[in-house]
Amino acid sequence: MVLDTDRRVRRALLTSIDQASGEMKAGLATQVALAYLASEGISLEAVDADRQRFQLGQAVFEPLRSQQAGYAHKDLGGYQILLNWHGDEDLFITVPMRDVLSGQVDDDLMSDRMVFIGSVAPSTNDFFETPYSSTQKDNKRQVMSGVFVHANIAS
Repeated sequence: MVLDTDRRVRRALLTSIDQASGEMKAGLATQVALAYLASEGISLEAVDADRQRFQLGQAVFEPLRSQQAGYAHKDLGGYQILLNWHGDEDLFITVPMRDVLSGQVDDDLMSDRMVFIGSVAPSTNDFFETPYSSTQKDNKRQVMSGVFVHANIAS
């Protein structure tokens, strides 16, 4: 995750260079989204490779550049975009793993969808502040589980 100075996630890191191998690698949400779209017959196409502009279906992606949205060059490693938030966790269908393992989930529920498996347990410490964190519930700052951040990036 790419955190801003206030520790909130506002940008998505779609790809990054692996320090060990020097290879460009896609993040989890990017991999899941590309696999799902490939099954729908949609593939990534270069619009302008020199400027790193790519098209995916009707969407055109261009990485954040220095001084865009207030970000300096030092903040922009990898291929980053501003995150277009789908919503908080209430907008995603969630299913407890115990229901999946016990066969209590309708087969159609996970058909033709992007499916993320992750923990929302507080003990995992995999929580991030987002633009939704400004709302408070029961006098406690709202944070989002990493699995929902990845779901937002993929969406």
